[in-house]
Amino acid sequence: MKLKYQPEYEAGIRSWKLSVKEHRIRARKHLRNNPSLKGYLKELSKDAYEEARIEAARETGLKEEIFPKAMPFHFEEALKEDWLP
Repeated sequence: MKLKYQPEYEAGIRSWKLSVKEHRIRARKHLRNNPSLKGYLKELSKDAYEEARIEAARETGLKEEIFPKAMPFHFEEALKEDWLP
């Protein structure tokens, strides 16, 4: 979300992209090690998005209302290696 809603913050972009890459790898690994979680992805991703929305608002100083209430992408998209919002 920070990449999409605060693109003018060039100093953080590289760090944010690397963070996305790192966490994407962690999520794929976690799903491989815990295949039973796949049935809960919709619910888990909804909860994670709600937390991320609050964190993005806090870290960027932008109002929480700027960020969509519902996750504007599918979890499967986020796991793709080259996908960014």
